[in-house]
This record gives sequence, structure tokens and C-alpha cells, in this order.
Amino acid sequence: MSPRTSAPADATTHRDPTTANDLPDADETLALGVMQHWSDAEHHPAGDSFVLRQLLTTLCEAKPASVLVAGPHSLDLVLGLREHTPALTVLSRGRPDAHRAAEALADTPGAESICGDLDSLVAAGRQFDLVVALDDVRRIPSAETGPRTWRNLAEQLVGLVSPTGRLLWAVENDLGLHRLGAALSDGIDSSDAAWAPVLTDPTRPTGADEVRRFLGEHGLRTTDLVGLASSWSSPRVFRPIDGPADEDRAAALAIVRDTLVTGAMDPARVVLPAAQRGLLHQFGAGWLVVATGAAAHADPVLPWAGPVVEDGHRVVDVGRVSLPEDATLLLVSLLEQCVAHDVAGLRRDLRAWVAWLRSVGPEDRTGVEGIVVGRGTAGDEPHDDGVMVTFVPGVPGEVADVGWRSLAQLVGILRRTGLTHPWPSHSDDSALLIAIGTLAGLEVPDDVTAWLPVRDDASDLPSRSQSAMISRLQEQNVALTSRAAWFERRLNEREHEIRLRDPQHVQAIREVEERAEAARRAAHEVRRSPTFRIGRVMIAPLRLARAVARRLGL
Repeated sequence: MSPRTSAPADATTHRDPTTANDLPDADETLALGVMQHWSDAEHHPAGDSFVLRQLLTTLCEAKPASVLVAGPHSLDLVLGLREHTPALTVLSRGRPDAHRAAEALADTPGAESICGDLDSLVAAGRQFDLVVALDDVRRIPSAETGPRTWRNLAEQLVGLVSPTGRLLWAVENDLGLHRLGAALSDGIDSSDAAWAPVLTDPTRPTGADEVRRFLGEHGLRTTDLVGLASSWSSPRVFRPIDGPADEDRAAALAIVRDTLVTGAMDPARVVLPAAQRGLLHQFGAGWLVVATGAAAHADPVLPWAGPVVEDGHRVVDVGRVSLPEDATLLLVSLLEQCVAHDVAGLRRDLRAWVAWLRSVGPEDRTGVEGIVVGRGTAGDEPHDDGVMVTFVPGVPGEVADVGWRSLAQLVGILRRTGLTHPWPSHSDDSALLIAIGTLAGLEVPDDVTAWLPVRDDASDLPSRSQSAMISRLQEQNVALTSRAAWFERRLNEREHEIRLRDPQHVQAIREVEERAEAARRAAHEVRRSPTFRIGRVMIAPLRLARAVARRLGL
């Protein structure tokens, strides 16, 4: 697979360029490796995460004299850097992206948009006080300059950091959950977003320690190293690699929660087994590193020491949550009971959760996806229902609102992941939601579909869920076919038995008819006998006399 054709250009400055895309006029600098008709901004540019933007703002408080943004990043993230530096440089390999950045920065003094790869910057000997590369280096190389390994590109990138500068860099993990759970690999997916110069790269790091070692070999000191999960394009769980070891359990629960809520992959395949064995951090989406040059102050900049979860524009420090013993997400427990068809367990846990919702105030009410259950800590008295602890606070509201909203999310997870449940006959989401809500003891609203996402059919479900649905329908088809064959076989057996008994029934009917005919003839012979006639003549006057006497009252 190769990108759309483009032609290299010598490093020069062009005004009012004309391209096949008829892009508007803009100032831009064309360097070696220009991809004329290629755009990375259309395919998940980096920088959507609220936490990453907060961290970038913290790094910009020192007012760096020059900033380089390398690779595809959100345009509003780039524009937010204008007020923090007098010299802003944006590097894009696609000419449409360079045009877009040049137009947006046209009124910003000291800002420039370069179209090409890193070679021109390295050849010019340029260095920057802050280098931002939140998309790794996978989408920096051009198709015009031939394939590059990760190490080649990373060496060029870190060489652009000045001795007093800083580097904010995200490195992708090829063994992350986002890749293990993907429906298609890069070698199968033919979309532009999946294009890469090489299929596999043996020089890529396989762990956070290798990233730290690589930076040390090139004169940079790592001040902060954070694991990213579970999405690469927009991570929502951040776990400091050097954080306290006792907070790994909280980080694992946060990753499991985020994976289930987003429907990233089948939880039973990797997520839950890895979490139970304490290996989930090895399957993170990547690592975020903050490094400094040899002459810069190597002070950490992270505002938190433990794992945090990004929930909208909130940052929840889950490392500070006091977890009960044997802590597990209530959502995970419910999903396991669905798979096991444990309706009694579902009713018990759902009704315990609804009772807990009614016992707390509106501000403390949380859905099943944000609740951790366990046996309780040393200060708690264990009881049959266990202990419920708020892990990630939900949206405040009434019991019915929180309950139905959370159960609708549970239904969505069952649909997206394709997990089995005790209600296979409920083909639509509303019927399944009503069944689960009734089990939880919630009053069914007039319009339960208001809590469900709008979906016309199953075509927008992930291919994994559709495959599970197809597999389940095939199983039902096999079962129905087997039942139909059994009924047909029994019907044939009964028909054969009836056909065997038919001659016997005919013979029995003939014998009965013959006996009836013999009895009729015998009765006729009796009526014709002299004795019967004499007796009838003698009895007739007596009957007449008795009748007359009865009328006269004698």
C-alpha cells in the first residue's frame, strides 16, 4: 500500500502556490519530502486530550524562545501556542496540512509552517527550546524520501532539542490494547490513516525503560515518564511509570473501566486476564515523556504523582481512592454474571447498587461503571453485600436518571463487545434495557429509548460485535435446525406407526360390523318365532287394561 503520488521539492519559499486540491493562497515553506496531496490532519491528529494540553501549558509557562510542533496535531492546540512563544514552527509532511497551518498562522509574527520531513531542519542545524511530538514519529517521514526506522527518526527529533530546551514526546506501544483490539492491522487496513512506510520496525522500544535509555544515550534527561491508556489518539488514563507501586491496582481498574466504556476491545480476551495478573500496564497505548537538555533544569512538571483519569474536562486522581480488598469494578462483575447467565447474582448486585443510589445524595450518585466493590478495608466491617466505593464520579442526578443512564451504557457495552447474556431473544436495545432495569428494581419510564444512543440498525456496531452477533445467530440456526430435524423424525415415526396400525383397525372394524349384523339377524329371528307372537298377543290386553285403570284412578 502506498500513499497518493506527490513530488519532492527543493527547500524554498513559495507564495500563492497552486495544487491539485485548489487550496487557497498561503505563505508556506516547502522542504524536501513534500507530499502534495496527502493529509494527516483528516485522520485523528494528536493533542485532543485535555490532560496533554494542560501539561503543554505547564511547559510553556517558561516562555520558550522557540517551539517546534512536529507531526499532525490539532490546529487549536497549535494556535494555543502562539501566545507562549515568539517563534513557532509547525512541521507537516502533507501540503494541504501545511497550507491549513500557514493560513491559521498568517497573522502571527515569527510563526512558520514547513512542509516536508525532518531532514531540512537537521541540515540547517536548527534547535528549539521546546519540541512537541505527541504523535510519535510514525507520521513524520515522507513517502518521497524512502522508508525510515523509528530510531533514525527519533535521533533526528531529539537532536532538534537545544541544550537548555525541553522535549514533550509521546511514543506509541505496538503491543498496546488499541492495536491488539483493532479489527484490522496496518497490513490489512487499506485506509489512508493506516498507511506506514514499514509494516514492522524492530528498532521501536518495547517498554518505558528503553525510551528512557534512548534519551539518555542522546544527552537528554528524563524528568517525567507516563504510561498512556487505552486509546492512542486520545488517551484518557495516565499512569506515572515511577509512581508508587501500591497504586498499580488503581491504574489497572482505570484502564479496565476506560476500555469497557469506550468499547475498545473484547474485555475477556486480554484486558481482564492481564489486569488479574498485574500485567495490564505492559499493554498501554504508549508512553509520554518529558525530557530536558543537558544544561536545563531537570525538575518534574507533572502536577500529580499517581494515576489519573480524564473524564471530559475533569481530571480524577484515582490513585487517592481508598480501594477495598479484592476490589473490582461493579461493571466487570455485572458483565461476568451476564456471561455466566447468573440472573440471581445480577438481581442481587443491581438492587444493592440501586439501594446505594437511594442512600446517598444526588452529588454522590455514580453509575455501575464508576463503582468499585470489594470486601472492605481494615477499618470497614465486611458484610454480605460487600463495600461500594466511588472510583470515578459520574454525572449527578436523580436515582432514575443515574440508574437508566448507567444501565443504557451497560447495554451498549454488551452490544459492542458481543458478550452473551441471559436475554438472547431481545434483539433490540430497548427490550434488553427494560429487562435489566426491571431486574434492578427501577420503574420503567414511558420512553426508555431516550436513554439509548440513536442507531437505525446494527450496521454501525464494531465488526467484532457484528461477528459475535453473526456467530450467535448461526448457533441459534443450528439449534433450530436440529429441533426441526427431531420433530420431522418423530413425525415420520408416528406416520409409520399409523400406517402399520391401519390394517389392524380395518380388521377390527370389520369384526365389529359382523358381530352387529349377527346380532341384528338374531333379533329378527326372535321376533318371527311363534312363541314371541303368542306372548305379544297375551300381553297386549293386559297392557290395555292397566292403561284404562290408570286413567280411571282405579
